[in-house]
Amino acid sequence: MKPGLQQVLMRPVVLHHLMIALFACLSSLSIIHPTPSTSLSSSVFRRSPSITSIGSQLLPSFSTSSSNNLPSPSRSTASIKENVATSSSSTTYTMAYKMCTLIFEIFTSLCLLSGTCYDTILSVISDVKGEQYRFERLVQALHDLGILQRSKYSDEQQELVIYDCIASSLHFFNAIVQTPQPIETRDSLRTELERRGLEDFLKRLEVKRNVLPENLKAQMDSYFNQKKFDQEKIQVLENTKRQSILQL
Repeated sequence: MKPGLQQVLMRPVVLHHLMIALFACLSSLSIIHPTPSTSLSSSVFRRSPSITSIGSQLLPSFSTSSSNNLPSPSRSTASIKENVATSSSSTTYTMAYKMCTLIFEIFTSLCLLSGTCYDTILSVISDVKGEQYRFERLVQALHDLGILQRSKYSDEQQELVIYDCIASSLHFFNAIVQTPQPIETRDSLRTELERRGLEDFLKRLEVKRNVLPENLKAQMDSYFNQKKFDQEKIQVLENTKRQSILQL
C-alpha cells in the first residue's frame, strides 16, 4: 500500500474534512443558484435585485426627450457593477463545481482501490451528522442545485463543468453500489440510494439525454444496466430457491 494512502486510512479525519468541504461547496452552489421553491430557505437565498431595478423603484421618472444624447452616469455605474457581480458569481460558481468534482473523484478512486478503502469511505458517509437516513444529504444536494435548469450564468463551457460534476457524482454512487461482491449487498445499497431520490434524479436527467455529454450518459447507463443485471440475477436465484423448496 502506498505511504500516502496508508496515512489517509490511518487518519480518516482527513476524509471527514473532505466530506465537509464537499458539502460546503454544494451548499454554496445551492445559494448562488437556488432551485425554484416556495420554501423559506429558497426565498432567503434568491439573488438580490440589481442596483438598476432598485433605483427604478426609489427614484422618480424623468423625461429624456431633451437629453437623449447625454450619457447617464448612474446607469453606466449600475451596469458596471452588475457585470462585475455577474463575473464574480460565475467564477465562484465554476470553481465550486470543480472542487466538488475533484472530491467526488478522490472518493471514487478510494472506493475502487481496495476493500479496506471502500469500507472507510462508507464509514465516513455513515458518520455524516444531521441525517435521518444515510446518503440523504448527498442526494438531496444534487436535487437542490437546480442543475437541471439552465442558469443565467451558464454558457456552454460552464455547462460542461456542471455535467462533469454530475458525472463524477454518479461515478461515485456507481462505485458505492457496484463494488461489493454479494448481490444482496449491491441491491440493498441501490435501494437505499433510490429511497433517498437518486433514481428520480436520474430519470429527470434522462429527459435531457440528447444534450448530455458522453461521460455523463456512460455513468447513467452503467447504473441502469447494472441494476437490470442484478435484478435478473436475483430473480433467477429466487426461482431456484422456489423450485428447491417445492422439490422437498
